This record gives sequence, structure tokens and C-alpha cells, in this order.
Amino acid sequence: MVNLWNNARMQLLGQGPSSEVWNHPLPKTQQLVQEEMSGGNQVITDLFVALTIILAMGFIPASFVVYLVHEKASNGKHQQLLTGISPVMYWFSNYCWDFVNYLVPLLVCVIIFAAFQAMAYSGANLPAIVVLLLFYGLCMTPLMYCAEPLFAVPSTAYVTLICLNIFTGTISTLAILTLEAFVEELPTLMPILDFGQTIFPWTLPNYCLGRALLDIAVNHYANFAYEEFGVCVHEQGAVCFKDPLSWDVSGHYIFNLVLMAPAWFFLRLLIEWGCFLRGFKARRLARILQSAARPGEEGPQVEDEAVLAERSRVQSSARSAKAGLGDSLVIDNLEK
Repeated sequence: MVNLWNNARMQLLGQGPSSEVWNHPLPKTQQLVQEEMSGGNQVITDLFVALTIILAMGFIPASFVVYLVHEKASNGKHQQLLTGISPVMYWFSNYCWDFVNYLVPLLVCVIIFAAFQAMAYSGANLPAIVVLLLFYGLCMTPLMYCAEPLFAVPSTAYVTLICLNIFTGTISTLAILTLEAFVEELPTLMPILDFGQTIFPWTLPNYCLGRALLDIAVNHYANFAYEEFGVCVHEQGAVCFKDPLSWDVSGHYIFNLVLMAPAWFFLRLLIEWGCFLRGFKARRLARILQSAARPGEEGPQVEDEAVLAERSRVQSSARSAKAGLGDSLVIDNLEK
């Protein structure tokens, strides 16, 4: 622009020659190049973003249990089952309605990512984020249903499940990241790391959400280094660009969520049908019958005066009935 302005001035002055300007910027330092290639401190920022999403999303599935606990406490669920609604239809209808409600905060979350242009969670990575959050809601909702029998007060259920979601999501994600950072220096941590990486993805949807978000962010900066500088920083040198939905990035976490969703829902149906309580109920009934068969072992029972008076009257009436006098029907040896 400066060169064009100077040439225009010289033409107005009637001078023939023109000027040219060259710019030679200073080369970037090695530290600056490495920060641009790896994302620098932005990866740490994206980690906190992932943890924040875990905190925010932990409130939504927990809120679905509040109405269910209220229905159980007020016998609303019992009345629906008495009218002929099957347990499968009851839980499936709640599942569909809660998932529709879950789509609203999911849409808001996606709009926020797109509006603020978060580097790792927008653009080409946005479809992966949408799919991940979608299946997280499908999996987390029936998991919260499984905790419904443990509560009788809706507010207690809400607060407890929120704390449980936040704790399991943040602690599991940070624990695995910490173990991965120190496992090379301390090889004795490898069994613990393997155990966590094997168990957490199949039991904790919160871990799948947080870890998948972080892996998407790391993959974004690795792809950025290849696109901008032509440097392949992935662990597998043959693959320098990975799709965020690929198996190595977020694909296996989404796969775990897809399989866990029907598993948790089927577990809730088993709890509804009493499959895990039949043995407990049978043992309790056996103890009750045994105690009823041996009433003398319970110790002497104190009877009030009215019971004693009625007992003596019935016994005398029974003797009179044998003689053809007194009450026509006598039921003896009843206890109050």
C-alpha cells in the first residue's frame, strides 16, 4: 500500500521513475514455532473447557430423576401402572421425553461453540462435538434412571446425582491424564493406567465425554501443524491428518456410549421387574415365616386389660357353646 501511494505521488509530480519496497520479517524463534505447532497453552485451556462441559452437562441428566422420584413418592407411578401401563412403556416414554428436553441445552451448547469460534470445538470439529453430546445424552439418561430407587426425596436425588456426575467425570479424566503424564517415569503406574483405560470408558459416560473432547482438541492442533507447516506430529507418522470422528480420536468413545445406552436402559428394566430383589425378598419372607412359626422365642407379650377381658369372655363363651349356650360362632386364640 505504501509503495502504491509513493508511485501515485511521483506520477502527479511528473516524475517518471517508480519505487518498489521489499519486506523481510524476522524469522520465528524455535519456541514460537513449537507453540504454534502444538497449540501451546491453548491445549490447557481446552482441557478446562472439557471439564466445564462435564460440569454443565452433569446437571441435565440429574434433573430428569427429580420428577421420577416425585412420582414414586406421591404414588403417581403406582397409579399409572395400575391403569394398565406396562413398565417398559412407562420408562420408554420417560426416556423419549427426557431426550427431547436434552436436545435444547445441546443446541445451546453448539450455538455457543459456533458463535465464539472456539478453535478446537468449531469448524470441522463441530460435527464430532454434536455426535458426542448426542450419544452422551442417550447414554447418561438411563444411567440416572438406575439410581431412582435409591431416593425418596426429589431434592436429595438431584443434589446427590449432580455431585456424583461432577466427581466421576472430573476425577476420572484428570486421573487418566495424570497417569499418562508420569507413566514413562514411573512404569509401576502402568497396571493402574491400563485398568482405568479399560474400565472407565465402559462404565462412566462422563469420562467418555471429557476424554473425547480433549482428544478432539489435541487432534485439532496436530492437524493444524500439518496443514500450516507440513509437519506430521501424530504418533503414527504414516497418518498426518486424522478426522475427529475417527476411531483413534473420538470414535471409540462414541462407540462405548452407543453400546452403554441400551445396556443401562435394560438394567433399569431389570430393576423395575425386581430381578435383583427377589432373593432379598425371599430371604426376608423366610425370616418372617420362621419368626411366626416360633412365637414363643419372641419373649412374653404384654396385653392390655380389654384384650384380657375379651379373651376370658370368648373362652367362657366357647365352653357355653359346647353346652348349647352362648355365641353361635367362636374364633379362639386371636392376638391383637
